[in-house]
Amino acid sequence: MLRTKTSAKKLYLASTGDVFEIGRIGKTTPIDAGRTKTLTLTLEQGHHSLLCNLPGHYRACQFADFTAR
Repeated sequence: MLRTKTSAKKLYLASTGDVFEIGRIGKTTPIDAGRTKTLTLTLEQGHHSLLCNLPGHYRACQFADFTAR
């Protein structure tokens, strides 16, 4: 989870294809297929991006934008 003004699809990428996690406010360990995890955060108002930074996942569009009010 990142607090950023940048759209999730336009985040800065390292040469590895991973997103630079500038503004990171939360993170989980990897989640196995078919499993779930819970992450509870208190968000400030504004734009946030949720993304998967496992190899290839961001480029496969595993991200979302939302606004906390």
